[in-house]
Amino acid sequence: MRFVSLSLAGAALALTGCATGSQGPEGPHKMATPFDARAAANQNKDGKGVVNGSAYVVREGGLVTNCVGGPVVMLPATAYATERIQFIYGRAPEVGEVLSRDGAAAAQQQISFDPEPVEYRQHQRSATCDEKGLFQFKRVKDGDYYVFGLISWQSQPFEGRLLITRIAVRNERTPAVMLTPPTKFGP
Repeated sequence: MRFVSLSLAGAALALTGCATGSQGPEGPHKMATPFDARAAANQNKDGKGVVNGSAYVVREGGLVTNCVGGPVVMLPATAYATERIQFIYGRAPEVGEVLSRDGAAAAQQQISFDPEPVEYRQHQRSATCDEKGLFQFKRVKDGDYYVFGLISWQSQPFEGRLLITRIAVRNERTPAVMLTPPTKFGP
């Protein structure tokens, strides 16, 4: 059974590239790439595409845990977003590649960025996984986006995974998004 507090889910998703929280011991990460609010707003305009996806992990013993009730976030793959993701994950994923982080470690990490433009968060779209671990974003404009998800299988102490992929919407179409890392996790 899956229980995740909204604050934990929010903290975990904040670390996926939408972080705004408190400053770490080294201070905020100094961004080399400026945020281009106009480019992000243009990319985030309504289009005719639909992004359908699923998110799950296979745990040790073959147990499948999906993102039921969990948050999924999509944002334009701008240069600024890419730099943030590279800082958090060590690198940014290629189109169709899924990167994964331990959710408990990420929730304890304090990450902040300088500058931290308010507009960055305004250009993200949110969805919630249904009971089958499926999610959907409608009216998506052609372009590249990052899609983040949180999957948890224990709330106290928290155990779960943060997942990220990059997608390409072309001619109002994108392949089905599978936020599923290639390895097994946890007990």
